[in-house]
Amino acid sequence: ESMKASVVRIPRSNGDLEVILLTPKGLLTEKQHAPLIIWVHAGGYVLGNARDDYLASTLELLHSSNHSSSSAMKNAIWASVEYRLAPEHPYPAASDDVFLALEHLTSKEGLGLGKGGVH
Repeated sequence: ESMKASVVRIPRSNGDLEVILLTPKGLLTEKQHAPLIIWVHAGGYVLGNARDDYLASTLELLHSSNHSSSSAMKNAIWASVEYRLAPEHPYPAASDDVFLALEHLTSKEGLGLGKGGVH
């Protein structure tokens, strides 16, 4: 396996937001400069979760590819956000959660990556 999985919990008023981080094992630390890819799982904001099979399939395909354009993505930190689902949590709850994750992960308290390398 070429990625290390970890969970980040970001405080918010109605309970922590969970973000699954997948970091290339070659990075010495998550604070090292690396692109950050925010994965917003499929499901139209009403179904699915941060641990969906689409992310695993995408990463498997990516790491089996020898195409030069995939090297940046292979060396990226992937963040899969466990955003709140509708209709229990109406708009804009899901997008607010994704934005909160982005803000936290790019802050010094998060990964400290800055917004220049976010995709």
